[in-house]
Amino acid sequence: MDNDNININIGDCLKKIRIEHNLKQTELAEILGVKRSTYSNYEQNLREPSLKILSILVQKYNIDLNELIGGKPNDNSFNPNKDFVDAFGELLQEYSNHEINKGNGAPYISDTDEAYLLKMFYVLTKNFLEYRNLINPTSSYLERLIKNLDK
Repeated sequence: MDNDNININIGDCLKKIRIEHNLKQTELAEILGVKRSTYSNYEQNLREPSLKILSILVQKYNIDLNELIGGKPNDNSFNPNKDFVDAFGELLQEYSNHEINKGNGAPYISDTDEAYLLKMFYVLTKNFLEYRNLINPTSSYLERLIKNLDK
């Protein structure tokens, strides 16, 4: 994928987000912590937003990172293997233990909540690694490990 296609998709996506949320360029620029002229350059594909800016957009507006940087939505195929599910269960248990140790008591997480959190964790992990691979295609041990969790 070449950078021109990425820039066009990001600029188009930024404009779409801004219009969908009835924001002026100045307002979205303020939310992102940049000058209006900088934001305008993003929309016009004259400048690329930083990872920090992309992160704010993804979190604040619940945007699929693949769609933002690549122009196509994530297929959200959700088929984690047993090791991934077990690791997530351990993560939730650690969180519960942490809350108990802080004196907050054990948090209640229903089966529905747990299933939702597992899917979000899975999609977030995949999106993060796919984005990171676009920036730095050198595969690390962690990336290879996570990639193998789908198999």
